[in-house]
Amino acid sequence: MTDQPLEERLRATFQREAVGVAAPRELASVAIRQARRSGRSRHLVATIAATAAVIAVGGFTVQALAPDAQTTDPAGPTSASPQASERRGDTQTSAFEWAQGLPKGEPVGTPLLVGTTLTVGEKTIPLRADDAGLIGGVDGGTLVLLEEDRPTGFTSRLTVVASDGSQTILPQLPYATQDEVISPDGTMVAYSSKVYDLNTQSFVAGLPANAGTLLSWSDAGIVYSSKSAADNTFLWRPGDEPQHLAAFAGTVQTAGNYGVASKDGCSEVIRLERDASITSVLKDCADGVQFASVSPNGSYALTSDYSVVDIDTGTRRSISNLSSNELGAGTFTVRWTSDSTVLFVAEEVDSASDEGHESIIVRCDAPSVSCERASDAVQTTRRDIIQIQ
Repeated sequence: MTDQPLEERLRATFQREAVGVAAPRELASVAIRQARRSGRSRHLVATIAATAAVIAVGGFTVQALAPDAQTTDPAGPTSASPQASERRGDTQTSAFEWAQGLPKGEPVGTPLLVGTTLTVGEKTIPLRADDAGLIGGVDGGTLVLLEEDRPTGFTSRLTVVASDGSQTILPQLPYATQDEVISPDGTMVAYSSKVYDLNTQSFVAGLPANAGTLLSWSDAGIVYSSKSAADNTFLWRPGDEPQHLAAFAGTVQTAGNYGVASKDGCSEVIRLERDASITSVLKDCADGVQFASVSPNGSYALTSDYSVVDIDTGTRRSISNLSSNELGAGTFTVRWTSDSTVLFVAEEVDSASDEGHESIIVRCDAPSVSCERASDAVQTTRRDIIQIQ
């Protein structure tokens, strides 16, 4: 898809996205771990930016709020912050150890990517590439980015992998924007400078000329950051003019207009409307605690200290007695499979050996706050993380 050198892409994106706000220590440590393990440019951009106070939501990275950002605070819960003793238990059990003790449930049931191997159901599909990244589910399969570092230079290609292992390569375009986003219905992909329709196998629109990094595509439209530092975030839909988002601090998840933002040391659930207005739905100012993800319909949020928050009431319930605060808003480590069921990866966070580390995929039901193992322990290399569609 592009032959722009990886180092140049990283440097340009970092300079464009980073702002001078200190990221929470726990979120930064998660970002550093993922950057160390993954050689894929998409992950490196996401995690480097997160360390510089860029918050990731649903697998995408976004800028932190600037002082002049305007959001609306509706009546309702304003804080989900309990006392520290209520948030965490006394045990020192790690998330991975906790996950090992959970009852075994049904298999994940959604495509997984570990390194360059895609697993769809019981089928394992090796991908011919030096590195790979899972973009998301599309009409006809799973969209992955395959990258190769050849003597002639760095190359990448977008490929739709069907459940039978067959692959369809999307047309290549000259490098114009960073990252790729999928429409909520899975029929279109925005990348480089255009929007591609998977059904007609044709380009149907051109992206705005000032688009620099594509952040997300939800019911409200495509959120992107511009190529310049000034007036840096916009909402756009094909056929419309871009709408400026004043210092937008979060991005929305596909198939829902809810997302996570950070402002004044607090983490909050936000809602983005089609008119580019941003509503603050729920705020949490607990020290070091971040909302890691929010369900597509905005009913529940999962926090970095392994709690489920009912967004309507602000009630927080812990899914375990973990004392850790390690579930960051990392790329492709949290996925909602419905409005009330969430998957996330519990990994050996302290493992730094060359042999790699183990991870377990956990499935939790938000209303009952009950969890189960959706996989056995998965061994990965030091540079890889599990990516969930």
